[in-house]
Amino acid sequence: MADDRKKPKNLDPSLKDLWELQQARRKDRDQYTSRRKLQGAKLPPSLAQGISAFFAKDPETRKKLQENLAIAAWTKIVGETAARYSRAVRVRSQTLYVNVDDPLWMQQLTFLKQAIIEKYRADFPQSGIRDLYFFRERPLSPYSDRSRVPTSAASTVRSETKQEK
Repeated sequence: MADDRKKPKNLDPSLKDLWELQQARRKDRDQYTSRRKLQGAKLPPSLAQGISAFFAKDPETRKKLQENLAIAAWTKIVGETAARYSRAVRVRSQTLYVNVDDPLWMQQLTFLKQAIIEKYRADFPQSGIRDLYFFRERPLSPYSDRSRVPTSAASTVRSETKQEK
């Protein structure tokens, strides 16, 4: 939308440079906006479609992409409550590894294992997830290894155990 205004006939010579500068700025602005519109037309509608189109030729990469999307969708698959106590960590050999914080939730998820696998197969067929493996990482206690226990704490632990006997 170039503004093709004609130069006024009775233009003051001191305003001539200003007029030309303004016309040049309008022309640059119009070129810039038209370039942006053309670039916008070439962009894919979404990032996911762009990534899929880029990796469409490599099936192994497409499978890894599906696996990562499956890991990210853990909350959607199992629900908010179960996701608070668990998180999908990785996919290896068609097995989704899930870290569970609470043993009761591990048992509950074990009961729901087949339903979860079916949801994953329906939503992510290319990921190839066929099994779930639930595990629990035990939090490291500063006193779990006796060699790392400070001497004052070690003596406190020993004295408490003697008093209990």
